[in-house]
Amino acid sequence: MKYPFDLVVLDLDGTLLNSRKEVSETNLNALKALLDQGLHVTLSTGRAYPSAKKYFTYLPFEIPVILQNGALIYVPENGQIIRKIALDGNLAKLIVQEIKKRELRYFVFVHFFEEPDMFTDTQMYGTPFDPYVRMNEKRIAKVENVEEYIRKEVAEVETICRREDIRGLIERISQYSQAFSSIVSSEIDGMTFLEFFGPDCSKSKALFYLRRELNVPMERIVFIGDNLNDIDIMDAVGLSVSMANAPEEVKRHADLVTLGNDEDGVAYALKEIFKI
Repeated sequence: MKYPFDLVVLDLDGTLLNSRKEVSETNLNALKALLDQGLHVTLSTGRAYPSAKKYFTYLPFEIPVILQNGALIYVPENGQIIRKIALDGNLAKLIVQEIKKRELRYFVFVHFFEEPDMFTDTQMYGTPFDPYVRMNEKRIAKVENVEEYIRKEVAEVETICRREDIRGLIERISQYSQAFSSIVSSEIDGMTFLEFFGPDCSKSKALFYLRRELNVPMERIVFIGDNLNDIDIMDAVGLSVSMANAPEEVKRHADLVTLGNDEDGVAYALKEIFKI
């Protein structure tokens, strides 16, 4: 059967993964059915390599996956790095200093691949994002002064702040340099997860780069996601699907809304689109 799409791109948390951070058998079988039909399937996630790598064993991801909100494009099968966007180390120190002035919690991702990769000298817990911190504890190094561990470049800096504080923080950092990308990944109870990457970094920009490598037009790509960092890629692809558990802001950017991530929403959407 000839399909109108060649590539399916999936977010992980809140999308392919259920609330137990597992890939259900139903979702897995749907993805295998697509692969059997000759379609490409890959991931686009905000997760860094250390936390995403365990999911590479579920499927033969022979084509590159997009990690860390587009900062890294990587081929799990052979370890090839297709594209890497780092944040300048001196700029990372300036960002950290501005965050510290506001007494915010933050982490610096010093490495792309090594563990521990998340360094902090602030209190780790005490925000709505505590489950995220708890899930990644083994990757976190609590140190006296993070700036001592920042070398020529880092993968990213992330902080937790109120939504109304984002603009002021970004504008202050922009006074030093425009060579960074800021991405709001998610929001819980008025608190946002704000990440700083190197220049021209986002899920959509990474997909534009990847689709050229694969020679696949954007209009022949399906994307399924659930959170704020998925909006830009939803606006760029041929067909965008939001999970039912997504914020309303995300759903407004989707062409379709499927079931929730605890209801095999990925499989449901793929069966509707591809009739598998």
